Amino acid sequence: MRPGLLRTLAAIPLLLLAFEGAVGGEEPSTADVLKELMKRIDTLEEQNKDLRNKLEKSGEAENPDEQLRRQVQELQDRLNAIEKNREPHLPAAIEDKDVEPAPAAGTREDGSFSDYMDGKVVEPSKKPGVVAKKPDAGGEPPKADAPTKAPTEFVVGKQKKMSGEWNNGLQFRSEDDAFSLHVGGRVDFDNVWYQPTAKNMRFGSDNATRLADGSSFRRMRLRTDGRLYDWVDFVFEVNFANLQDFSNQSAAATTVGAVGITDSNLTFREIPVLGNVRVGHFLAPISLEHMTSSNFVYYMERSPQFDAFVNRFDYVNGINFFNTYLHDRVTLSSALFRSGSTTINPFGAGAGDGEYAFAIRSTGLPIYEDGGRKLIHLGMTVMERTLDNHSSSPGDRALVRAGATKTDLPNVMQTGTFYSPYGEYYLNPEIAMILGRFSLSGEYLWSFAPSAYTGMTANSVLSGPVGRLDYHGFYVESGYFLTRGDYRRYNKKQGSWDRTVPLENAWCMRGPDGKLSTGRGAVQLLARFSYLDLVSGDPVLTAKAGARAGVENDVTLGVAWYINPQANMQVNYVHTQINSVLRSASGSFDGLGLRFHYDF
Repeated sequence: MRPGLLRTLAAIPLLLLAFEGAVGGEEPSTADVLKELMKRIDTLEEQNKDLRNKLEKSGEAENPDEQLRRQVQELQDRLNAIEKNREPHLPAAIEDKDVEPAPAAGTREDGSFSDYMDGKVVEPSKKPGVVAKKPDAGGEPPKADAPTKAPTEFVVGKQKKMSGEWNNGLQFRSEDDAFSLHVGGRVDFDNVWYQPTAKNMRFGSDNATRLADGSSFRRMRLRTDGRLYDWVDFVFEVNFANLQDFSNQSAAATTVGAVGITDSNLTFREIPVLGNVRVGHFLAPISLEHMTSSNFVYYMERSPQFDAFVNRFDYVNGINFFNTYLHDRVTLSSALFRSGSTTINPFGAGAGDGEYAFAIRSTGLPIYEDGGRKLIHLGMTVMERTLDNHSSSPGDRALVRAGATKTDLPNVMQTGTFYSPYGEYYLNPEIAMILGRFSLSGEYLWSFAPSAYTGMTANSVLSGPVGRLDYHGFYVESGYFLTRGDYRRYNKKQGSWDRTVPLENAWCMRGPDGKLSTGRGAVQLLARFSYLDLVSGDPVLTAKAGARAGVENDVTLGVAWYINPQANMQVNYVHTQINSVLRSASGSFDGLGLRFHYDF
């Protein structure tokens, strides 16, 4: 017989005798326990010997060790039954056996964080996630007339000690999650090439600008975000993509580019009725592709309709209310903010009497299955905004880009400036779906100005009426993962796309044994069709030189390789057809883009 099994078997009767004596009110003596123990061991060894003899003779007898295991299990079951009968009386807060275990300390019953602040004393029996400690199973139950020890209180915000880990970036958290800190950033290094375009095509604001090959850092941001005392989230992010490359400056005097602010705000969490409230510099709540982080987009550039209308107020100053409902199947977000782009300078300052905008976006998931591997997303945004100085000039750029100035990134279509004293309105329905490795999404954007003019004097006298302006566009994009098990991820809290996490990361290196080791990553094929119509007004509103108003059609084909959740490579080929109101300026061009992305 195995020695370990024999010791286990010997220990169980000893415990059984001790418990039986305690339950019956009689304490067995040590001599009695040892006597009984030796007697049982002798009996089992005899049984073991007989079983082995039978096994040798017949070759069909049951494994004696297996029989001993069953005997051990029978003794263990008996021990459990005796121990159950000795279960001590539990405090009233948890003695009901039908009550589910309390959530982790510092959380509410619905799993969300509590709003208990540092130093606030809360009765443990009333505070979610806090219960009195259960006595040890073998301990004596408290006497009826003896005072019980006060349960240990756990106040969110008291635990300020933080530990760090790598979780898609450097993350620090306290044990109760009341404090957290992430320090990181993102970089997009883009390289583009264009097929020589026809001489008649006009770009930018004159007739001399052409699309040129190049490379640039499309984004170069540093970011810090976290949580303070469980109730306040913060984020501060700056963009350095416009800074000068000092080691390669070509002029004697180097001009340092502006450092632009992107996200910089405070969010007050889980306020009754209101939900979450964000104040500061943030993304206006409009459009699926706009609300999706640039870390998670599948194409090098968002659609032409985004560039012509949404990108003009990408980040805004204001207040944002948002919340989720029905187990995160429905989202609702609204915001009041300063409108326009010229009143929001790189340092977040905004000015302009009466220049405000309002937006409300709601999304729903009528189908959500298999952890997001099968879903249908529906959404709608309605927005109204007052224009900067009552004026606007929609235009869009090529869908692969390299550069920072208007000369590097000229418009391929533009309407020219119009004036609208009654502002501009937007309607933006959206739909998306995921079916395993395949994903599909699309949006339509309709924008109109009730009454537009081509001129306005310093005294706000309008001239040159063109009437109502209506512009619209849409896109339909799809993606398919060639690698089995990978799928597009979705963020239920925001109603947007989320980070792509490969089932297997990619690598190629030699191990300590000198052998080559590789991983595949996730590989995805992409296809998108986009359409933008910037022809409207009577007469048609268009620029007088360079790119004109027109209708644009784009076909984008691409492949993306996700090396790991934080690094990827993208290749986009774009064919663009422009049908300009100036017929001689119509034509097409092709662009090829290569991006290296990482974030941390």
